[in-house]
Amino acid sequence: MITHADIGKLLSVRAAGPTVLSLYLRVPKDPATLPGLPDRAGELAARAGRGGTDDPDTAAAQEEDWRIARRMLEVQARQWLGGTIGLFACAEPRLAETIVLPCALTDRAVFATRPHVRPLLLARQRPAGYDMTAAWPERRRSGRVPVPPQEALTAIGLQPCLAAVNQRAARLLVVPESGMIPGYVCQRCAMLSSTGTDCPDWGAAALAVPDLIEEMVVTALEDGAEVRAANDPPGGIAARLRFPLTADGETALPAATA
Repeated sequence: MITHADIGKLLSVRAAGPTVLSLYLRVPKDPATLPGLPDRAGELAARAGRGGTDDPDTAAAQEEDWRIARRMLEVQARQWLGGTIGLFACAEPRLAETIVLPCALTDRAVFATRPHVRPLLLARQRPAGYDMTAAWPERRRSGRVPVPPQEALTAIGLQPCLAAVNQRAARLLVVPESGMIPGYVCQRCAMLSSTGTDCPDWGAAALAVPDLIEEMVVTALEDGAEVRAANDPPGGIAARLRFPLTADGETALPAATA
């Protein structure tokens, strides 16, 4: 079972650049096929890109992350036969963790400044043994996602939800299960932004982050909000609010009248 403590431990890790490798991988049932698992994982890591940077030091750090992950797969894969794992590796700060997921998810790899935890949130919402890969077409047709009820105050879309998270107003945050949006976080006041121009502390305090959605997830969880992952949330991101947003953000209206 994936616990809140498991996710919190991962979210306590932050690197200076996109050098944290998050790898979600289905492990075959047949032990005879395990020698090919590191190569399959390596292809995922290669397709993940460089987290939006071509810095040679970052590239070298990511290569070291991959070497850590490969060693973990080579040594421990027999423990996970037929399961799906989340593997998280980083040389600095040191991170080498694995979590066995209760359901099957799509294979993916992400390089970012934090562990990529949205698939873990999605796995917590599914019963043990659920196969997300087999259910994909049905989920696309049904369009059912855990959206805020219409009578509640809501924020729909990236900018209103950013305002909600920055103002600590989000009670429930619904984020897409995949995809990344680059953005910024202020190292002084921790305000999140998609443009880097919304905070009076911007300048030397600005830190580019490869995945603004993940930063929103972290902030919302730290504030005690519930966070869910969905295939296609309205507006890309949606939130149910504790209270209306102030004039500094955007005033949220009931969804039935917005």
